[in-house]
Amino acid sequence: MFTRHPWPAGLRDALEALQPKLGGSPAALDGDEPVVVTGQQPGLFLGPLFTVYKAVTAIRLARLLSERHGKKVLPVFWIASEDHDFEEVRRYWFTDTRCELHERAYAPADPLGNPVDVEGFPMHRVPAGFSLRNAIDEMASLCVGSEHTAAMKDLLHDTLAQAPSVSNWFARLMAVLFRDTGLVLFAPHMRVAREAARSVIRREIEMPGVTGRLLSESAARVRALGFTPAIVRPADACNFFLFENGRRRRVVHTKQGFVLPEEHGKRYAAEELLDLLEEDPTRFSPNVALRPVAQQVLFPGCRACVAGPGEIAYWAQLKPIFEWYEVPMPVVFPRARARFVTPKEKRRLRDLGLRVEELGESPQALFERVLRREPAGAADRAVDAAREQIAGILDRLGADLAGAGVRQSGQFIRDTQAQVHGALEQLARRIRLSDTRRADRLREQIAALRNRLRPMGRPQERVLSPFTFLFSQGPALIQRLISELRIDTPEEQEIEWL
Repeated sequence: MFTRHPWPAGLRDALEALQPKLGGSPAALDGDEPVVVTGQQPGLFLGPLFTVYKAVTAIRLARLLSERHGKKVLPVFWIASEDHDFEEVRRYWFTDTRCELHERAYAPADPLGNPVDVEGFPMHRVPAGFSLRNAIDEMASLCVGSEHTAAMKDLLHDTLAQAPSVSNWFARLMAVLFRDTGLVLFAPHMRVAREAARSVIRREIEMPGVTGRLLSESAARVRALGFTPAIVRPADACNFFLFENGRRRRVVHTKQGFVLPEEHGKRYAAEELLDLLEEDPTRFSPNVALRPVAQQVLFPGCRACVAGPGEIAYWAQLKPIFEWYEVPMPVVFPRARARFVTPKEKRRLRDLGLRVEELGESPQALFERVLRREPAGAADRAVDAAREQIAGILDRLGADLAGAGVRQSGQFIRDTQAQVHGALEQLARRIRLSDTRRADRLREQIAALRNRLRPMGRPQERVLSPFTFLFSQGPALIQRLISELRIDTPEEQEIEWL
C-alpha cells in the first residue's frame, strides 16, 4: 500500500505551471502523489539515446505501479539543469543515409558570434546560440529522412527559438515529444525547489565532514568486495556547490572555514553560509552524493529511481547518507536497454557471420574475422588442396625419419608443419586481399554496421542522438517505445526500423 506524502509548499503549483510553459501537456497534480524519478544531463539534441530510454522506463514503471496498487504514480524526469560540466554534453553524434558516423561539437557564442566562456556555468545559463540553427539543418539533411523530416526539423527550430539556454532547449524537446504520456518535467534550479531543499544543505554546513566520512567508509566496503567505488571524495570536500559570480564552484572545509579553491581561495564562515542559504537558496546545489537525498525531500513519496549502469554504481554507496539524513532510500530500478536495427542490417550481420556484440572490436579485427569466414574461391581451394598434400608428405617423411633412427624427428616435423601452415595461411590471406573490390566491399559493410550498431565500439544507446531515428520515424516513435520496450529484462532489446 502506497502512503501519500505531501510535497513541499509551492512545488505542485510550480510543476503545473512549468509543463505548458515548456510546450507540454497541462498537468493536474494533487501535490502528494507517489513518484518514479529518472533524469539526465541536458544534452544537445537530447544527448544519447539512453535519455529517451530512461524516460520510457519511468513511464512504464509508473503505469505498472499505478495498475498494481490502484493509485496514481507519476513519472518525473529530473533535468539536471544545474550540472556545470559542459564538456560532457557539448558533443553529439549521428549517422547519415550512408551509415557514416558524424561527430559535432557546440561552441557557445553571443548574438555577434563572439565566444562565450561557459566554464562553471550551470546548463540553465549556457546559451543556446545561433550556430545550433545550422546544426539542425545539417542533421536534417544528412540523416535518414521521410515525410516526418520537415516536422522534426520545425520542432527543433521552434523549440530552439524559444530557448534561452541549452537546458531549456532540452526541456522543451522533452516536453513536446513526451506530450500526453504523463511524464512530468522537473528543473532543480527553480527557486521553490531550492527553498524546499534548504535542510539538506544546512546539515552539510552545520556538520561538515560527516557525509564525506560516510562515503569514504562505503567506498572501502565496495573495494573490499572487489569493485571500484564510483564516488571517491577528498576528506575536506563538501557535498554541495556554491554559485559564485554565476559559476558553480566546489567547496572544501578547512580550519579557516569553507573555501572555494576555484575563486582564488575565497572563504566563508559557517554563519555566513547559513545566512546566505536563508537569503538566497538558489546559490546552493547538492552534488552527486546529496542530489538523491534532495530528491527524496522534494518528492517524499518517491518509490523508485530509474538509473543507468553508471548511476547504479554510485547509488550503491548512498545508503549511509540516506540513513544520516533520516530519509528513506528508494528502490533503484535499471533503465531499459535497446538498439535500433533495420531488417537489412540484420541480414547483413547473418551473411557476415557476425553478432552485434562483436562489433565492439576494432574494424581491422572484424575485417580479418569476416575474411576468414568468406566462402572459399578457386584460389582458396587450391591452397587447401596443397595444404593437405604437404601435410601428407610431411607425415610420411616423419615416419621415414623415425624409422631411420633420427632423434627428435617428431618435433622437427611438427615445427615444419606449423611453419608451412602459417605460410599457407598468409598466402591465402594475400589471395583474398588481391580481390580489392571484394575486400573494399567487406570493409564498407563492416564500417556501416559498426557505425550504426556499435559506434566507436560502444553501445548505440550511449552515442547516437535520438534524432538519428526521429527524422525518419517521427514523434510516433516515442509512443511506439512506450508500447514495445520491455522493462523486465536487463538485455539489450532490438527495435526494428526501416
